[in-house]
Amino acid sequence: MYLTELYRFYERMTQDPQSGMPPEGMSAEAIHFALVIGEDGSLKGVHDLRDSKGKPLRRFVPAAVSRSSNVAANFLWDKTSYVLGIDGRDDSCPSPEKRQAFLALHHERFDACPDRHAKALLAFLDHWRPEMLQSLPERQALLGSRLVFQLEGEDRFLHEEPAMDAGPATGSAEISFALVIAEDGSLRSVRDLRDSKGKPRKMSVPAARRRKKELLPNMLWDDAAYVLGVDGKDDTRPSPETAAAFHALHRKLLQDADDKHARALLAFLDRWQPEMLQSLPERQALLDSNLVFRLQGEEGFLHEHPALQRIWLDNLDGQECPQGQCLVTGREGPILKVHPVIKGVIGAQTSGARLISFTCNSFQSFGKEQSENAPVSPRAARGYTTALNYLLQKEHKQVVRLGEDSIVFWTDRACAEESLLGALFDGLDATEQTQDSALLHKVRSLLTAMACGRPVSEDDGIDTSVRFFVLGLAPNAARLGVRLWVTDTFGNLLQRFGRWYRDLAIERRYPGEEEHPALWQLLRDLAPLQKSENIPPLLGGQLLRSILLGRAWPQSMYTAALQRIHADKNVTYYRAALIKAHLCDTTAKGATMSLDKEEQNKGYRLGRLFAVLEKAQTDALGSVNASLRERYIGAASTRPCLVFPQLLKTAQFHISKSAKQHPGYDIRFSRLVSEIMDGMTVFPPVLSLEDQGRFMLGYYHQNNALYQKKTADDAEN
Repeated sequence: MYLTELYRFYERMTQDPQSGMPPEGMSAEAIHFALVIGEDGSLKGVHDLRDSKGKPLRRFVPAAVSRSSNVAANFLWDKTSYVLGIDGRDDSCPSPEKRQAFLALHHERFDACPDRHAKALLAFLDHWRPEMLQSLPERQALLGSRLVFQLEGEDRFLHEEPAMDAGPATGSAEISFALVIAEDGSLRSVRDLRDSKGKPRKMSVPAARRRKKELLPNMLWDDAAYVLGVDGKDDTRPSPETAAAFHALHRKLLQDADDKHARALLAFLDRWQPEMLQSLPERQALLDSNLVFRLQGEEGFLHEHPALQRIWLDNLDGQECPQGQCLVTGREGPILKVHPVIKGVIGAQTSGARLISFTCNSFQSFGKEQSENAPVSPRAARGYTTALNYLLQKEHKQVVRLGEDSIVFWTDRACAEESLLGALFDGLDATEQTQDSALLHKVRSLLTAMACGRPVSEDDGIDTSVRFFVLGLAPNAARLGVRLWVTDTFGNLLQRFGRWYRDLAIERRYPGEEEHPALWQLLRDLAPLQKSENIPPLLGGQLLRSILLGRAWPQSMYTAALQRIHADKNVTYYRAALIKAHLCDTTAKGATMSLDKEEQNKGYRLGRLFAVLEKAQTDALGSVNASLRERYIGAASTRPCLVFPQLLKTAQFHISKSAKQHPGYDIRFSRLVSEIMDGMTVFPPVLSLEDQGRFMLGYYHQNNALYQKKTADDAEN
């Protein structure tokens, strides 16, 4: 289900050129520099593409290859080790294998290309030597950087030039003739593409298939045996098997295409008979020659037409892949065995991890190998991985990190509600810095309304019918685990977040604390040293799932808050809020936002008493190395009968000292203690887990009340 929605999101975003979604065959990579080269291949300069802070910006480049420890070069861009042959850590350490791979790739692609950009690039690669880096003033900055190319005097990069658009499905071949066909499939003429010496023209065509004795036709071009069904050595000897294979391939790929070029080619293949070659004046020259097609009245060849190129790209690797029904699109076709990698999930391999992979026999069934067990077509696999890589980039504000989980979210259509989702998941901090004031005001009003229990409607400028999708990913070695998948309407989402904020609402200790804290702020406060990497595993996904699905708050959240208080000896605003949320959700009585003097729960009253005793120590001694809270809060909240008698005895010394400096202090203290302990004759031996939470809540509430500015009525009392 989530693969289908990711693919739909990818298709929607690619229709908008301003969306930032890489188009088909491209990926967004952080690029540091552009090497400016002359037409003779000389290096004219180095163009710095980083921002004012030295951070590389993401740019669309040809899709990155998958590599871990393998040597594999990217097309028209790569790291310094591949482009310049210098290791990323040391400018004196060459990397000849990587540079040779980069050089070989581009010679293979561009040896047959007459374009001046291609010739300039090949001249530079042939001329460059790693030791030349020493003479560049940017040599240190270039190490470990990603580089692209730019021709001197031009604004576009080489990978943006139309003539340089030769993807993995493209190769070069020596083509002798073009068959000019009409829309009805009739052969109108044969155009000679050879030069004056009879040498075939090198041309970029769909990549040739490797064949020995197998019948493997090429797409939109091939030799006369496959295209015309005539043996290359004798024009009277037919080769029906090769012709049938060529016809079957194009019938399979083009029969559903709504394009006049595809229909014309199929009509030609249906009409053509090998004996028709006898009537052609070029029949001898055509034998054993490579042929392409052209539609009558047009200049370009069929394999250069965008619609047919798209069909070829959709079936990339299809000849080598098994056939089956794609789980994402539902169409019959090739199934990709190895899916592209996903980058950006914290904790996963930096080179990327796969969402779908089957690497052990125990993961496979019915004799299927690798990803045949979860069949996805090449185009759908590229689509969902591109969409997921897009969502995982921080600059798009559609990802939240909760511990080891990466949570991505999107909607079913372009709308303002997609921006509001980011504020709900990630809080207002990021919104204040990156969004306009109108959106910020809208988010604040929305959160306030939800916290107060007021339903959100279209009158608030919110489309509650928009569907949202939330996908949680967790690292797992070379794979990714799906921790969370939720989809619902935006209206239901707001109702559940409203419940969450109402349960979470509690009196703040300091004005600067967030009234509507983000999930990551709450979870980070439960981690040792308040570091995100120390957040308890699974807790982020459990908490988010409970919010999105309207389930009970996880018990693990409550116990984690208590454990962190015991460890740090501190009841913070976020921890108190989480405890209150849990008590509101799991108990009929719930809990209040601020001090409740009518609360009779023993745990709550003992927490209040502990706060009063700590205040007495502070008033008498000021700041001490080990306060009452730091020494006794853990024991007082679990075994009160062992701790409080001693604390009350010690408090008498503190009260006496303060009373000497502030007359009447002892009377006010005794009155407050009597109010708290009214009716409690003995201290309980043990507090239950629920009462321990109420103890912390009572301590937090009473502590806030003790340090608030007193009104005139309070002063009289």
